[in-house]
Amino acid sequence: MHPLVRFLLDRLPRASDLQETAVVAPTAGAAAALRSAIVRHGRPLAGVHFVTPPALARIVCERQGFACPADRPDPLEERAVLARCIARERGPLATYARRFPAALRELGRAVREWQAAGQPDEREDEWRREFVTVARHYTDAMRGFATRTALFSSAPESLRSGTYHGPGRVLVVGRRPARDLDALLEALAAAGAAIDEFEALTDVPPPGELRSCKDPEAELRAAASDCLDATRSGVAYEDCVVAV
Repeated sequence: MHPLVRFLLDRLPRASDLQETAVVAPTAGAAAALRSAIVRHGRPLAGVHFVTPPALARIVCERQGFACPADRPDPLEERAVLARCIARERGPLATYARRFPAALRELGRAVREWQAAGQPDEREDEWRREFVTVARHYTDAMRGFATRTALFSSAPESLRSGTYHGPGRVLVVGRRPARDLDALLEALAAAGAAIDEFEALTDVPPPGELRSCKDPEAELRAAASDCLDATRSGVAYEDCVVAV
């Protein structure tokens, strides 16, 4: 059994314990994988929330009746914003995206990679020039949403407004972003919530399996299959390591 799953099974409430609990994972995918793993072990999850750090901050604000800033839209809202940006263009990229709506998800991922790379300019061909134009329109449109920092600064402040009404127990299995989460956890502990954190460095699982394949492509296919099997058993993608 993966150490994260054992950590949660040892601490999640039993049927007789109605204390509300938040399980904080680094990403939505990790939270969903952990929830599925716990369900497979037959543990009741009434009153248990599997959330990311921003989602925990949002729950705290809402429970305290505090005005909660939006850190970012949900994926459907993001795609709607991106679709509006594409509607302004008439080049090959926009034509393709309008013809195949499923392309919006990959285009959104490409835009985020472009933002992380420092928003470089592209002059090589028409597709890339049009992509940069769409990405800039999208980036400008998203500035209407508050930053993640605003969300995390609001949550501790909301706890000063009266009696705490949020989860009584918080189980932390991922600390990304650590600086944002620290102040919130300190404020929750001061408000009376029980905080318990998975010690990742002391609970490293043993290596899964060593493989030797006839060619790099076969090796990658085998690694992908092993990672999928691991996530189905409750291992988060962040815990999968492939050495080639």
